[in-house]
This record gives sequence, C-alpha cells and structure tokens, in this order.
Amino acid sequence: MREGSVLRRAVMAGVIGVASCMTLAIARAESPAAQRDAAHARPETAADHQISERVRHALADDDSFSTRAKNVSVVTLDGVVTLRGAVPNEQERTALVAKVRAVAGVVALDDQLEASAR
Repeated sequence: MREGSVLRRAVMAGVIGVASCMTLAIARAESPAAQRDAAHARPETAADHQISERVRHALADDDSFSTRAKNVSVVTLDGVVTLRGAVPNEQERTALVAKVRAVAGVVALDDQLEASAR
C-alpha cells in the first residue's frame, strides 16, 4: 500500500513537471526570437540544402567579395535564406544581399548581417 502512494506521488510530480515545462515551452514559442531559434534548430531539407549550396557557391565564386563576406553563415528553411555574420561595410552588405536574392530557389531573405569596419 505504501509503495502505491509513493508511486502515485512520483507520477503526480512528473505530471506537474511536464505541465510546467509545456507552459514554459509555449511561452518561449510565442517570442519571435524563440520562433527563429526553433526554426534554425530544424535540419535543412534536401531542397533547402541545395539552395544553401548555390548561395555559398555564388558568394565564393564572386571575386568582388571580401573573405569575411564569403564566410557568412547561410541557412535555408522552406526557401527562406538567413544570412548571419559580419561584412566589412554597408556597400558589401548591399551587394551580398542582392547576389543572394538572385540565386535560384531563394523565396525570401532574412538579413542578419552586420556591417562593421575593422
């Protein structure tokens, strides 16, 4: 009898713990930053991977871009390309964004690049 009550308490503690975690997850999922982070946690599909590769090749093959610009992070989810990283200046940022928008398969662009002089 005593084992049953201990087990029931353990189960109830687990249910309460799960409910608390679910509430926290729901609250986090509502914030834009959490939604963006959750989206980036998903693996790229084969089609998204191909788009990312085309973007990387387009940047690498363009001799007008600096090494820093060629090494920005490129992630594609559902055709939306996210660029993260630093580029030397605003002109290169603008050129890089235009180059990426012209790549086949890019549906939209999430520009998170930072233009900063070094």
